[in-house]
Amino acid sequence: MKNYNRNRINKLIIMQGHSSSGKSSFARQFAKDTDAIISTDDYFMEDGIYKFDIEGLGVEIGIKLLSYEEEAAVSDAARRRIEIGLTENITTDTLKAIIVSVNGVGDPRIINHVVDQMPVKDSRKIRKINSLITPRLKLEGEVTCAKCSETTVLEVPFTTGFFWPEL
Repeated sequence: MKNYNRNRINKLIIMQGHSSSGKSSFARQFAKDTDAIISTDDYFMEDGIYKFDIEGLGVEIGIKLLSYEEEAAVSDAARRRIEIGLTENITTDTLKAIIVSVNGVGDPRIINHVVDQMPVKDSRKIRKINSLITPRLKLEGEVTCAKCSETTVLEVPFTTGFFWPEL
Protein backbone atom coordinates (compact mmCIF):
# COMPACT_ATOMS: atom_id res chain seq x y z
CA MET A 1 0.00 0.00 0.00
CA LYS A 2 1.27 3.45 -0.87
CA ASN A 3 2.57 5.34 2.15
CA TYR A 4 0.01 7.81 3.37
CA ASN A 5 1.21 11.04 4.89
CA ARG A 6 -1.66 12.72 6.66
CA ASN A 7 0.53 15.78 7.29
CA ARG A 8 0.93 16.41 3.56
CA ILE A 9 -0.92 19.45 2.33
CA ASN A 10 -2.43 19.05 -1.13
CA LYS A 11 -2.23 22.13 -3.30
CA LEU A 12 -3.84 23.19 -6.53
CA ILE A 13 -2.12 26.13 -8.14
CA ILE A 14 -3.75 27.78 -11.14
CA MET A 15 -1.65 30.21 -13.14
CA GLN A 16 -2.67 32.61 -15.85
CA GLY A 17 -0.44 34.88 -17.85
CA HIS A 18 0.72 36.03 -21.23
CA SER A 19 2.14 33.56 -23.73
CA SER A 20 5.86 32.83 -23.13
CA SER A 21 5.84 34.58 -19.75
CA GLY A 22 7.36 31.53 -18.00
CA LYS A 23 4.29 29.85 -16.45
CA SER A 24 5.23 26.33 -17.59
CA SER A 25 8.89 26.76 -16.64
CA PHE A 26 7.89 27.98 -13.18
CA ALA A 27 5.44 25.09 -12.75
CA ARG A 28 8.06 22.48 -13.71
CA GLN A 29 10.57 23.99 -11.28
CA PHE A 30 8.04 24.38 -8.46
CA ALA A 31 6.59 20.88 -8.87
CA LYS A 32 9.80 18.83 -9.03
CA ASP A 33 8.63 16.54 -6.23
CA THR A 34 4.94 16.29 -7.12
CA ASP A 35 3.05 13.72 -9.11
CA ALA A 36 1.77 15.78 -12.02
CA ILE A 37 1.53 19.10 -13.75
CA ILE A 38 -1.56 19.58 -15.84
CA SER A 39 -0.85 22.18 -18.47
CA THR A 40 -2.78 23.38 -21.48
CA ASP A 41 0.61 23.40 -23.21
CA ASP A 42 0.30 19.60 -23.25
CA TYR A 43 -3.29 19.21 -24.43
CA PHE A 44 -6.50 21.10 -24.91
CA MET A 45 -10.18 20.29 -25.31
CA GLU A 46 -12.25 21.07 -28.38
CA ASP A 47 -15.87 19.88 -28.69
CA GLY A 48 -15.37 17.33 -25.88
CA ILE A 49 -12.22 15.89 -27.49
CA TYR A 50 -8.87 16.28 -25.73
CA LYS A 51 -6.09 16.82 -28.26
CA PHE A 52 -2.36 16.53 -27.67
CA ASP A 53 0.81 15.41 -29.44
CA ILE A 54 2.62 12.14 -28.82
CA GLU A 55 6.32 12.18 -29.54
CA GLY A 56 7.10 8.58 -30.53
CA LEU A 57 4.79 8.48 -33.53
CA GLY A 58 4.86 12.25 -34.02
CA VAL A 59 1.08 12.60 -34.37
CA GLU A 60 -1.74 14.52 -32.73
CA ILE A 61 -4.14 12.30 -30.81
CA GLY A 62 -7.73 13.12 -29.90
CA ILE A 63 -9.29 11.25 -26.99
CA LYS A 64 -12.70 11.24 -25.36
CA LEU A 65 -13.99 10.21 -21.96
CA LEU A 66 -15.72 6.85 -22.01
CA SER A 67 -19.29 6.39 -20.83
CA TYR A 68 -20.14 3.62 -18.40
CA GLU A 69 -21.46 1.52 -21.30
CA GLU A 70 -18.22 1.97 -23.24
CA GLU A 71 -16.10 1.05 -20.19
CA ALA A 72 -18.29 -2.03 -19.63
CA ALA A 73 -17.91 -3.08 -23.30
CA VAL A 74 -14.10 -2.96 -23.01
CA SER A 75 -14.22 -5.03 -19.79
CA ASP A 76 -16.67 -7.51 -21.31
CA ALA A 77 -14.45 -7.97 -24.38
CA ALA A 78 -11.47 -8.74 -22.11
CA ARG A 79 -13.54 -11.23 -20.11
CA ARG A 80 -14.75 -12.98 -23.29
CA ARG A 81 -11.17 -13.27 -24.57
CA ILE A 82 -10.08 -14.93 -21.35
CA GLU A 83 -13.06 -17.31 -21.44
CA ILE A 84 -12.07 -18.61 -24.90
CA GLY A 85 -8.41 -18.90 -24.00
CA LEU A 86 -7.07 -15.76 -25.67
CA THR A 87 -4.89 -13.10 -24.09
CA GLU A 88 -6.91 -10.23 -22.68
CA ASN A 89 -5.89 -6.95 -24.22
CA ILE A 90 -7.62 -4.38 -22.05
CA THR A 91 -4.96 -1.69 -22.53
CA THR A 92 -5.09 -1.90 -26.32
CA ASP A 93 -8.89 -2.13 -26.31
CA THR A 94 -9.14 0.89 -24.01
CA LEU A 95 -6.83 2.92 -26.24
CA LYS A 96 -8.90 1.99 -29.30
CA ALA A 97 -12.04 3.07 -27.43
CA ILE A 98 -10.78 6.43 -26.12
CA ILE A 99 -8.86 7.55 -29.22
CA VAL A 100 -11.23 9.25 -31.66
CA SER A 101 -8.72 10.82 -34.03
CA VAL A 102 -5.15 10.67 -35.26
CA ASN A 103 -3.97 13.91 -36.88
CA GLY A 104 -7.64 14.93 -37.07
CA VAL A 105 -8.73 11.76 -38.92
CA GLY A 106 -11.35 9.62 -37.17
CA ASP A 107 -11.17 6.51 -39.37
CA PRO A 108 -11.28 3.46 -37.00
CA ARG A 109 -8.92 1.51 -39.29
CA ILE A 110 -6.26 4.22 -38.95
CA ILE A 111 -6.81 4.48 -35.18
CA ASN A 112 -6.51 0.69 -34.78
CA HIS A 113 -3.33 0.61 -36.88
CA VAL A 114 -1.76 3.45 -34.88
CA VAL A 115 -2.64 1.78 -31.57
CA ASP A 116 -1.25 -1.56 -32.75
CA GLN A 117 2.05 0.11 -33.76
CA MET A 118 2.27 2.54 -30.83
CA PRO A 119 5.45 2.70 -28.74
CA VAL A 120 4.94 2.01 -25.02
CA LYS A 121 5.97 5.58 -24.14
CA ASP A 122 3.13 6.99 -26.26
CA SER A 123 0.65 4.51 -24.78
CA ARG A 124 1.66 5.58 -21.28
CA LYS A 125 1.25 9.26 -22.11
CA ILE A 126 -2.24 8.72 -23.53
CA ARG A 127 -3.28 6.63 -20.53
CA LYS A 128 -1.85 9.19 -18.09
CA ILE A 129 -3.69 12.07 -19.76
CA ASN A 130 -6.87 9.99 -19.84
CA SER A 131 -6.45 9.33 -16.12
CA LEU A 132 -5.88 13.03 -15.41
CA ILE A 133 -8.96 14.18 -17.33
CA THR A 134 -11.29 11.44 -16.06
CA PRO A 135 -13.42 12.82 -13.24
CA ARG A 136 -12.92 10.88 -10.03
CA LEU A 137 -13.55 11.41 -6.37
CA LYS A 138 -10.97 10.09 -3.98
CA LEU A 139 -12.65 8.93 -0.83
CA GLU A 140 -10.44 7.71 1.97
CA GLY A 141 -11.26 6.63 5.45
CA GLU A 142 -9.21 5.67 8.44
CA VAL A 143 -10.05 2.15 9.61
CA THR A 144 -8.98 0.56 12.88
CA CYS A 145 -8.96 -3.21 13.23
CA ALA A 146 -11.14 -4.30 16.17
CA LYS A 147 -8.90 -7.30 16.91
CA CYS A 148 -5.39 -5.85 16.71
CA SER A 149 -6.03 -2.07 16.88
CA GLU A 150 -3.91 -1.50 13.76
CA THR A 151 -5.00 1.61 11.89
CA THR A 152 -4.76 2.11 8.14
CA VAL A 153 -6.24 4.36 5.50
CA LEU A 154 -8.39 2.67 2.87
CA GLU A 155 -9.66 4.13 -0.36
CA VAL A 156 -13.30 3.69 -1.32
CA PRO A 157 -13.52 3.31 -5.12
CA PHE A 158 -15.82 5.87 -6.70
CA THR A 159 -15.92 5.62 -10.50
CA THR A 160 -18.38 6.20 -13.32
CA GLY A 161 -20.13 2.97 -12.27
CA PHE A 162 -21.56 4.93 -9.33
CA PHE A 163 -23.41 7.25 -11.73
CA TRP A 164 -24.27 4.62 -14.34
CA PRO A 165 -24.75 1.34 -12.48
CA GLU A 166 -25.58 -1.81 -14.38
CA LEU A 167 -29.32 -2.24 -14.58
